[in-house]
Amino acid sequence: MVCYKKARGQTLHVKITFLGAAQQVGQSAFLVQSEINLMLDCGMKVHDANQSELPHLERIRADALILSHAHLDHSGAAPALYKNHAIPAFATFPTMPLVSLLWEDSEKIAILNKTALPYGRKDVQRLTQHAMPMDYGAQYQFYEGTKFSFIDAGHILGSAQILLENKKTLLYTGDFKTEPTRLHAGAKAPDVPVDAMIMESTYAGKEHTPRKELEKKFCEEVQDAVDHDLTVLVPAFAVGRAQEMLMILQSGGVDADIWMDGMAKAVTGIMMDYPAYVRNAKALKSAVQDCRFVETHEQRRAAARKPGVIISTSGMMDGGPILSYLKAVNHHGKGAVFLTGYQGEGSNGEALLKGDKVRFTGYAEKIRLPIKQFDFSGHSSGSELLKYAKEVDPEYVYCVHGDDESCRLLAQQLKEEGFNASAPKAGDSVDIA
Repeated sequence: MVCYKKARGQTLHVKITFLGAAQQVGQSAFLVQSEINLMLDCGMKVHDANQSELPHLERIRADALILSHAHLDHSGAAPALYKNHAIPAFATFPTMPLVSLLWEDSEKIAILNKTALPYGRKDVQRLTQHAMPMDYGAQYQFYEGTKFSFIDAGHILGSAQILLENKKTLLYTGDFKTEPTRLHAGAKAPDVPVDAMIMESTYAGKEHTPRKELEKKFCEEVQDAVDHDLTVLVPAFAVGRAQEMLMILQSGGVDADIWMDGMAKAVTGIMMDYPAYVRNAKALKSAVQDCRFVETHEQRRAAARKPGVIISTSGMMDGGPILSYLKAVNHHGKGAVFLTGYQGEGSNGEALLKGDKVRFTGYAEKIRLPIKQFDFSGHSSGSELLKYAKEVDPEYVYCVHGDDESCRLLAQQLKEEGFNASAPKAGDSVDIA
């Protein structure tokens, strides 16, 4: 049985409550209770405008918050925890400026859409005041012996797996990718035995196109489109994907004007401030120097009229400058849209792939441009998930952060490999045993 010895000789079980990301993507939040109560992530569902499915955070009694990375499905509700708490908030050094930028953007979007966030500006300030950034590999020890450390997750800048250690160990993978990319070296397993693992299941049963093959195809298709006088729109996630696209285009020798717009510009600046967290900071700097940041409306209009490449947020096309580019290029008809990642249910990107109308402010419009999708995922493939579980070799695996089919599939595959695996539902609690 997994338990922790208290100083008086008593034993206390470890209890994990799956507050979110259980048989769904989004709203990652896990409460780990032993002699200390730790909240691992506190995310929101990105396409739930009113955040009606958030857990009742006012009922949570946590001693500390630990964030795996900055993406809003893992961090977006964290300030709401600080309505009733004044607790340490741990994250890697790059995560704090990234997540602050994303919280600020969430506030702008909420004001624009006339919706309410589950927290206020004072809650964000309170969290920030209690932030305690840490590097990969550094250890923090709580009272009575529980300690934790961050391990590179290979997902985005500063993304981390969370390793909790006492008499037994718990690994929370967060979002992770074992295959190296232009920006990151890939996730590695802990160098200590792990008893239980909370593991993402996003791409269970699915495989990604090999990265080199995908990059080559992407660059060839971009160059062909530009050579035919088209403006190539590349919607990209601000954190990681946009910068990776710059590096890929430069490495692939694409001969075109390359523009970057939206929040990706600010994120790129943050990345340049943390070169130790980038696999090849020199290559990133070179790629950034080869592109042009859009700073004015005149530049935006000029970029949309010329053959070239425009990398802009948002990656799922639900806001940001990409919509103004899409509208302009759709009207003159000399362009193409190259999607570079996952398009969530209900997003404009999904509508585009289905041939449905795209939502602009106050109206919807049919897009009559070539649409292509490239699987530049920041998550491990199905085979990589299984390989990683075998490498970590925990006794218990809890499969989360995937739709119900993916979580159940991964749990079943792991059972067949001899693991005690399950796919908990939201609200479920388990004692590690």
